[in-house]
Amino acid sequence: MPERAMYVVMDDDGWLRFTSRWRAPKLDLDLIGGPVAALQRIRDQEKTYRWYNDTWCEAAALIDQPNKILFFFTRHCEDYAHRAAVLSTLGLTWPAWDVRWAYDGIADIRAYLGLEYSEAPTGHAFIEPSPAEGGMDQLVSVTREDGTTDAYGLELPVTEMLTCGPDCADLLPASAKVTACEWMPRSGVHIDHSAKTIGVWTIDSLSGLADAVAWPGWKVEMWADRYTEQLDRCGVTVPDWSLADGLRTLAARVRNGTDLHHSEPR
Repeated sequence: MPERAMYVVMDDDGWLRFTSRWRAPKLDLDLIGGPVAALQRIRDQEKTYRWYNDTWCEAAALIDQPNKILFFFTRHCEDYAHRAAVLSTLGLTWPAWDVRWAYDGIADIRAYLGLEYSEAPTGHAFIEPSPAEGGMDQLVSVTREDGTTDAYGLELPVTEMLTCGPDCADLLPASAKVTACEWMPRSGVHIDHSAKTIGVWTIDSLSGLADAVAWPGWKVEMWADRYTEQLDRCGVTVPDWSLADGLRTLAARVRNGTDLHHSEPR
């Protein structure tokens, strides 16, 4: 199955789009060598005049050369530590550049270019929440009107959970309740019924979040990757992570296989 990536390169003359059907899992490796290597790799890809929507695009990068801004996201970071290592490394290999994460995926990239996100919103079919078993996608915590707070470890994306509206808390299975996480979640949402606020964090992208949380009278707080915001509110513990582990993961990925000058099928 294709693992599509999109790239936008901006210079003083405007901007160009490029695409690859296969390179989304390697975006971290394509970027960590610095702007010269990244631009060389991107320009080796296919030029395109179309946009992929959130369903089909798994990674994207925008390189604004005049303003020295790198704006990107990928859904292929192995875990929190790996992503932290990528961001830390980019801070060294892209000196004097402003490195940003596109938390709303392709919509953020298009907004940066001054374009409306004209694709139809990503469809969200209802998925019955189920307890996490092989790994936790999402930590959902709920503070109810009476002040009690419960947390749940689930296997579904943030946006799928929120499309059900404020009553989504009633759908959370008791068997998914947690007070400690065996795995580090990839994302989290805290629903506070008393304050009518929804707090969200992620290490991926939250494509379609605006459509999912159109709850009248509620406020959304975007916590970027600050998972501790949620932990402070729900009291759940998560495993420790270390930047050193993430750097080892990144180094292993570089060793294992990526010839940054090798052309791949598009």
